[in-house]
Amino acid sequence: MPVAAGYGLTNYAPMIFGGSEKVGNVTLGVQFIYNQALYVDVKYTNLFGPSDGTNTTDDRDFISLTAKYTF
Repeated sequence: MPVAAGYGLTNYAPMIFGGSEKVGNVTLGVQFIYNQALYVDVKYTNLFGPSDGTNTTDDRDFISLTAKYTF
């Protein structure tokens, strides 16, 4: 069960899309493996931060699905 979290404590990251102050994300996921051939990964990411107009990502929550089959 993949879990990740990130939060910008101060200032802004020196790279594009690197993170901002008081903005963060939480990702929760589930991974399924069947017969060592089929891998399915489902993740939900919640982006959070101040809703005072300075945070442009607070409405960008998403679900991702990754499937891989090897033979």
